[in-house]
Amino acid sequence: MINRHLKIFLAEDDDDDKELFHEALNSIRPDMELITVNNGEEAVQFFKENSDLPDFVFLDINMPKKNGIECLKLIKSLHPNENFHIIMLSTSSARFVVDQSFQYGANLYIQKPHRFKDLVRYLDYCFTHLKTTAAKEDFLLNTWLEHNVR
Repeated sequence: MINRHLKIFLAEDDDDDKELFHEALNSIRPDMELITVNNGEEAVQFFKENSDLPDFVFLDINMPKKNGIECLKLIKSLHPNENFHIIMLSTSSARFVVDQSFQYGANLYIQKPHRFKDLVRYLDYCFTHLKTTAAKEDFLLNTWLEHNVR
């Protein structure tokens, strides 16, 4: 596990999903700093105004004002050489959305799990193993973990 303080950014419009994400983070490492915003415009504004960038960025795909893909493109254009990980979150695993996320530079795509313990497992994987963009065939974390880690 990473030993330094991590700064985590979450753009998510659903309050229940935000709370679940926060609880999952606390179960992994309570010392992580979590910054949340409610929509895509607030996410982009954060990256325009802040130079102290997070280590991990989690973007919900379906948000009001700007969706996750739009945010991904804008964040990457604002900070093309920064060393932070962008992970896309969605209830969908539609191939075209996964492919767009990969094409625009996300590091990983997670289909939101139904069970809390799966969310904890996915987040723990991100914080302990994610170094670069996953290979295209491993980009959808849920599928990769089902086939490679038991």
